[in-house]
Amino acid sequence: MTEIEEPSEVTPLKPSWLLIVFSVINMLAGTASASVLLAKLEYSWPHSVDTFSLIALVYAISAIVGQYYGTFRNSVRGASFAGSGCVVFYFPLGFAYWLQSYPGRIEETKMIWAIVIVMGCVSAGLNFWWFEKLQIHAKAHPLPTKFSIALWEVLTFVGLLGLIMLPTVYRAQANQAIYRENVAVADAPFAVPDRAEAICYQRSRTGLILASYEISETDFKSWLSEHDSELRKGGGWSNDFQMPVDVDLPDAGLRPFRSRPRDHSVTDGIIVRWSLGKVDFTITFDRIEGIAFYEEREIRK
Repeated sequence: MTEIEEPSEVTPLKPSWLLIVFSVINMLAGTASASVLLAKLEYSWPHSVDTFSLIALVYAISAIVGQYYGTFRNSVRGASFAGSGCVVFYFPLGFAYWLQSYPGRIEETKMIWAIVIVMGCVSAGLNFWWFEKLQIHAKAHPLPTKFSIALWEVLTFVGLLGLIMLPTVYRAQANQAIYRENVAVADAPFAVPDRAEAICYQRSRTGLILASYEISETDFKSWLSEHDSELRKGGGWSNDFQMPVDVDLPDAGLRPFRSRPRDHSVTDGIIVRWSLGKVDFTITFDRIEGIAFYEEREIRK
């Protein structure tokens, strides 16, 4: 009687140490990129929804999961998804650095983009190489597909989502946009003349202020004379003008400063400008309406 031989257990493939190292780096970079994308979405919410960032965020989180399953669980689909998702691991980080450094630090930005491209290409190459090995192994040793997930993996994934959300939650709480009307001079978060009335201001998420207040031309010029030395220290100057000058108005809807066109045009008045640290300050006085428009802008070097 012939004995029936039981099929020997298939030895699973083991990833190389280089793939393991790059997989861990990819998952960490993907977590950071997802956090950047989430912060970008939250920054403009609810005034607009960045569809590209939303799609990239979902893709980044999916690619992190794919990277884990592809490398450590020998998932063919996971390895394929991780290979195609490598650009999402690094591109948002390079883009975020470029935004912070533009238009200065050109050489540093080039180096960062070079690192992003190299890491993305190497990671993609390793993942697709692993994908080919897994695919060949699966064809040679076909087994029923089993999906399982351990409790510690669920807890780790929840912790990962917490890490992605943490910077955004902190920034949202620490840097809230504010809009206030009819503020007293003593409560204004910027320098205003003592005789200013109907003070209205908007503070952006980055701490910059956009404001307006009513004041007579005589009182405004008197205030400028009193602060002339301070303005000169900041490279300040003032000029009369009789031509259209566009200004922004504080917005009760708390729309971000950069997402909207100029709201108002002044045709006859005084413009004052000076700088302090990394901020440019501008006051545009409307001689016809008796309103001063105050604006702060970040200096990008």
